[in-house]
Amino acid sequence: MKKPLFTFVIFLLVICNSYSFEYKYCRADTTYDMLSFYTLTKDTVLYRKTGKDIPVYEFYLERKNNTDEWDAIKSITIKDSATGKIIQVLDSQKDSLFIVNMEFNDYNFDGYTDMYLYDACAVLGNCFGKVFLFDPKKKIFVREKIFEEMTTVCIDDAKKEVYSFNQCCGGNESDSRIYRYINGKLTIQKQVSKTYSDIQAKYIYTVKEFNNMGKVKTTKVIKSEDPELDL
Repeated sequence: MKKPLFTFVIFLLVICNSYSFEYKYCRADTTYDMLSFYTLTKDTVLYRKTGKDIPVYEFYLERKNNTDEWDAIKSITIKDSATGKIIQVLDSQKDSLFIVNMEFNDYNFDGYTDMYLYDACAVLGNCFGKVFLFDPKKKIFVREKIFEEMTTVCIDDAKKEVYSFNQCCGGNESDSRIYRYINGKLTIQKQVSKTYSDIQAKYIYTVKEFNNMGKVKTTKVIKSEDPELDL
């Protein structure tokens, strides 16, 4: 095998392993519908039904002329596919969005499909973006700011849980959080922070449990040689 090709293969393996680490911790629900800018070479039209009582929506994704990987999509125009009426327009500059990846999922478990728009993600899979929840009364997507406190948002539909996961330093440090809806409000329930101690040659896990008001009720510290301790 020639050296350049060998180097490229190793690079791919590193990337894939990094993302598989992220998915292991954050992709509990594999039913999400994701569109990545990597698959788009021109303006694209998508059709999605957000709910049983809502008509099919048309999503027109307009690419930027000089697209770079940090902000591939200029705007998203949402229309009623039957009438052609414009429902909503999301502009990457006006709405401060890095529209590179787009996921459709039910992030508040109300039976309607929502949107998650986020950036190109770092090598370790840390993604930053915004979630737009579908409002069945207004029939538009409304930005929910609490999700902007999270990284790499994903859900478990069966458990009705929302997850946030962030890691750095080759996986030696990470922050994992679990949220649930309490009285209609998304509230943190658990946080696991991991860091590696060179002095102790161990991973230090700090586990916090929260009450239904989002206040810390218990905290415990665990030291282990296991880099992937199941907590």
